[in-house]
Amino acid sequence: MKHRVLSLSLLLLLAQWAISQSLEVLKPLEEIQNSSVLVQYKNQFGKYEMPEKDIPFPFALIVMHLDGSASEVRTAKEMIQLDLGTQKKVVDQYLEKPNEIWFLVENTVKNIYIDCGEGCVKQLLASGVRLRSNVVYTCQVHYEPEQIVYGPQKSKITSQYLLINVTPSNAIVEVDGNLWTTNNGVAGNLLDFGEHSYRVSAPDYASAEGKVVVNDPENTQSLTVQLKPRFCSVTLRVENNAEIWVNGAKKGAGQWTGNLGYGPYRIETRLQGHVDGMVQQTISENDANRTITLPAPTPIYGSLRVETQPFMADIYLDGKNVGKTPKLFSEVIIGSHKVEVKMSGYENLSTTQTISEGQMAVVGGALTAQSKPTVTATSSGGNETFTVNGVSFEMVFVEGGTFTMGATSEQGSDADSDEKPTHSVTLSDYSIGKYEVTQALWQAVMGNNPSSFKGSTKPVESVSWNDCQSFISKLNNLLSSQLGGKRFALPTEAQWEYAARGGKKSQGYKYAGSNSISSVAWYTNNSGSSTHVVGTKSPNELGLYDMSGNVWEWCQDRYGDYSRSSQTNPAGPSSGSNRVFRGGRWNDLARYCRVSFRDFNTPSDRDYSLGFRLVLLP
Repeated sequence: MKHRVLSLSLLLLLAQWAISQSLEVLKPLEEIQNSSVLVQYKNQFGKYEMPEKDIPFPFALIVMHLDGSASEVRTAKEMIQLDLGTQKKVVDQYLEKPNEIWFLVENTVKNIYIDCGEGCVKQLLASGVRLRSNVVYTCQVHYEPEQIVYGPQKSKITSQYLLINVTPSNAIVEVDGNLWTTNNGVAGNLLDFGEHSYRVSAPDYASAEGKVVVNDPENTQSLTVQLKPRFCSVTLRVENNAEIWVNGAKKGAGQWTGNLGYGPYRIETRLQGHVDGMVQQTISENDANRTITLPAPTPIYGSLRVETQPFMADIYLDGKNVGKTPKLFSEVIIGSHKVEVKMSGYENLSTTQTISEGQMAVVGGALTAQSKPTVTATSSGGNETFTVNGVSFEMVFVEGGTFTMGATSEQGSDADSDEKPTHSVTLSDYSIGKYEVTQALWQAVMGNNPSSFKGSTKPVESVSWNDCQSFISKLNNLLSSQLGGKRFALPTEAQWEYAARGGKKSQGYKYAGSNSISSVAWYTNNSGSSTHVVGTKSPNELGLYDMSGNVWEWCQDRYGDYSRSSQTNPAGPSSGSNRVFRGGRWNDLARYCRVSFRDFNTPSDRDYSLGFRLVLLP
């Protein structure tokens, strides 16, 4: 069927006629960003045919009214087009009226936008709202032509950084419901201008919430939030050095001071062989700096009977003298205990005894009489060898003489101030141990071995100056019949240094026997972090080993400043609380192994690098 084609003039007359009528405005279909609206009118045009086309199409007519000056409207007519979303086409466009643009569009389009050039797109019809066919729609459009600006352009800032400083530094920061990362108490992010909500929280602190307005385009904005603590410092104390546990976590023993958050706690005290003590405690702000005494654990007992033949032997329970045999102990805390029985002339009886609840343990029996130690002494070329219970040690004769003590020239820039001033010292004859006292010799005399680096021919260590005196006293008693009036002692500082330098045979070495430390000493660069068997490095001029390195060697003297005056057989200061040691050790730098280097400590100090060497005095 053939359709009649309407002329363009007729079409315009029909449209003008429709607009000139008194038409009722219906409800707006959708508001757009510039507050213009697309308005639907009741009256219909009927069916129209497209100009120069002979097929009829259902369509709607959109009339745009343009605001602005005549030149702006002319520019707008050149720029403005209608964009129909995915269809990207307009059925027809009319530009006859000075301040209007007419668009004829298919009623099937669902998205309509005004396109007035780059960066200027306004939505007229929202997605999902369809036009009715053969209906007129009108809208108002205000067009502002692009302003030409010469020179650099400054972007409009619509966002800025916000930094939130929080206390405590591990607090959790949320802004607008989003979690921000906190680093060293500062959280930061870029935010759009406007009002934002924040929340700051941390364990044992009251949370803080609020709002902040971001609106400064020039400067980073900051906010400080300091949470109010919900904890206080308390001291928990219990007798018997029992362990203190709070909500299943160990806090300390005997006493603990720290922070606890407000709320209820289960506090326990624990001790081996005891029933745990327990208390429920609620901590509040009123408990700040309070000391809370906790219930002590209740001991669980067994009993112990100690009896020996002969009677009247000393009983030691866990190292404490608790009486003489025979003895019954009715309340001994359950668990393992070390029981020792000692009596002069008899071997010590030592055992570990387990005490059970409500049970009696028995320790005792006949003590074994001690055999007298085997001691011998021989002499050769001025040197003397002594044997105690199968362990021999040699004392090297040192001919007396005069030497310069302290920071002599070969010590160079390594010398310390306490090695000065140098001074002349004259010594009488004496003998000194060829080796450092070994663990085997200590065991033969003392019956134990306190050393950390075990080995019978390694030097004994972890012995104090006081321990050395006990050893020497016992050694002198054991060998009294062999000594002929002589006695063992620790060397004086002067005797030690004279022997280390090589006595009258001295070659003036920096270390004991050489200027090359590796040939005569075990020290940090070659020891492998351990002591070594004595006598495995080269000796010095007198045939003495390890006077540099291996272990420090206690001397008899108190520590003090040197005197400039000449001295004969000096014994060191007459007063002072520290004792000298010499020679360097397995984990020392070379400069501390020099023959003139000095160091000191209290006479009760024990260290896994502290040993000693004997002298034999006429």
